[in-house]
Amino acid sequence: MKFIIEQPVFHRALQKVNRAVTTSSTLPILSGILLEGKASNDEENNLQLTATDLELGISHRVSASIQKPGRVVMPASELSNIIRELSSEPVKVEVNQENFTASIETTNSNFSLKCFDPEEFPSLPKVKEMLRLWLPASKLKEIIDSVKFACGKKESRPGLTGSLLTVSPEKIIMVSTNTYRMAYKESENSSEISEEYRAILPAKTLQELSNLLPEVIELEKSKAGSANDSGLEEAGEKQNARLDLEEYEEEEESEAAIEEETAEEKQEGLVEILLNSSHCLFNLNDTLLTSRLIEGKFPNYRQVMPAEFKSLVTANRRQLQQAVKRAALIAEVLKLNFNSESGTLVMESTETEKGHAREEIPITMEGEDQSINIDASYLQDVLRVISDEEIRLQLIGPLKPMAIQKIDYDDYLYLIMPIRSGTR
Repeated sequence: MKFIIEQPVFHRALQKVNRAVTTSSTLPILSGILLEGKASNDEENNLQLTATDLELGISHRVSASIQKPGRVVMPASELSNIIRELSSEPVKVEVNQENFTASIETTNSNFSLKCFDPEEFPSLPKVKEMLRLWLPASKLKEIIDSVKFACGKKESRPGLTGSLLTVSPEKIIMVSTNTYRMAYKESENSSEISEEYRAILPAKTLQELSNLLPEVIELEKSKAGSANDSGLEEAGEKQNARLDLEEYEEEEESEAAIEEETAEEKQEGLVEILLNSSHCLFNLNDTLLTSRLIEGKFPNYRQVMPAEFKSLVTANRRQLQQAVKRAALIAEVLKLNFNSESGTLVMESTETEKGHAREEIPITMEGEDQSINIDASYLQDVLRVISDEEIRLQLIGPLKPMAIQKIDYDDYLYLIMPIRSGTR
């Protein structure tokens, strides 16, 4: 195996797949990255990089000059460290397939690495889908980021260590909870499916997807811009062609209509999603992410979604966020006092060995005065996710959950359970 690749391209590719490399497995082969060089006369030469910890797998394809095709597993840590420190120039890699050693060369650097037999590297699972759908990359990222932080961490309850994904013909819903808080996000489903599908996606999978999606969004935006410019340049030629080829007029107009209808969708970039009873696969252009699904039981979250509230509060998100950040410097537990007459929220935190903090911000309130104790970090997490200028807080009583929603949309709900006095 022999190939030449630009250092920045190689470095970025290694950064992506390294997220799936295990650091604790007893199988040495999993500490490596599978490199597959493929050369073809019909297609651009490419280098495929794959890593897996048997739960999560990431495969990424990049352009490279493949002078001799082949496969090898190279140690992820050593390879990544070497490539990161090399200068920005072409990197020559040559592998001895008999003893699995690799030489890495640039103008002034030369390294030799001991590698692994690629035949020992596990294959990523083939996801023969029970469900296939496509989502704009920006929408998928919004859904994931809205709920991933609320997953539980206790391995004794595996069903809570991921997010429940429910896909129905009308909606896509994702929910996370650790029983002390819950994040719920829904979105319209434009993919044609006939039955409802439910799966629990691991928190780590969601985090890695969130990390990979911004590049997909930016890439598709740039491609869409180039395509639109090209389309304008070719418009005159197509009109002239219709003068001589009238039979193609209807077909050309139909294609133009389709292009116009899907322009916004192309701009955001589509992600192909395949799911079955045990695994999921996400196709992000040149990157594939596969993951095992969680087999645990997810609670019936709809039972804890309040049907009605006694008080409705509107607050400036940034003011609330800054007040919570300051008050949390003294203690993790915040006491929130909502007063409708004065139109204020008074926030207090007390720690015997540290002191006391008091913050006051203006609010608009309808209904009864309320007082509730909550975990400061739980409130901070959701205030980072919602970007709206104002938010809505809904309350029932001191021992009931507080709900946080957007002002203009009903597609998101976040619940925080109160902390009873004396429990911390």
